[in-house]
Amino acid sequence: MIDLGSELTERAREIVAGCLAATVQGEFFPEWEFQTLFGVDRSVVARVMAEWPSVDTEDWTVRAAVVGALNHLLGYPHGLDEELSKYASASPEEMKELLRRLVELGL
Repeated sequence: MIDLGSELTERAREIVAGCLAATVQGEFFPEWEFQTLFGVDRSVVARVMAEWPSVDTEDWTVRAAVVGALNHLLGYPHGLDEELSKYASASPEEMKELLRRLVELGL
């Protein structure tokens, strides 16, 4: 299991929290497509958001939620970049680097 407290900075944990909130609360992903994109439904991502960062990183649904949130907020053509900045105060480059780091850690 990945120790998020020692492997990620506070800033990184905040970015993930913001991306999870955007994914659950924002209008970035239509409901009809959500499960296809993430592999889990919105309620699972909401659970991960509520538990973050005290999550079981061995749970595949946690990985799907966290990696999916960052990946799809960066790559899905939602066209809502201004709205995204209300949830995640990170630049796309910072989000890409965090996504790379999370994948490197095995999340």
